[in-house]
Amino acid sequence: MSNQKLLQKMETEYKKGYSKPFILFALAENPGYPFQLSRDVLKSSDSQISIIGSNIYPMLKDLENKNLIYYKEDPETNRKTYHLTSDGKSFLNRLITNMKQFNEIIAVNLKKFEK
Repeated sequence: MSNQKLLQKMETEYKKGYSKPFILFALAENPGYPFQLSRDVLKSSDSQISIIGSNIYPMLKDLENKNLIYYKEDPETNRKTYHLTSDGKSFLNRLITNMKQFNEIIAVNLKKFEK
């Protein structure tokens, strides 16, 4: 595997790990339906995280199974609008704290290798 392909693979892996947190970030700002959430994640991640098409549904189901989100279905449009649960809001606050701490560690290590 070339270094470029390896770099792309590693980048894809770490960005994939941020997909669910970015969904939670989007829902903390506004409830949304899946297509809208995909657009919100793309925008808020500066086009770095793209959740394409139906790929968002398993992520939403997983977050729902963990009682972090729920949906309301609009009877007129049959569109599901997702919201954070109260547990989801509490979880997001803890996640943000953990992510800040981890990002500080990453920043320290990146600074060691800046040219």
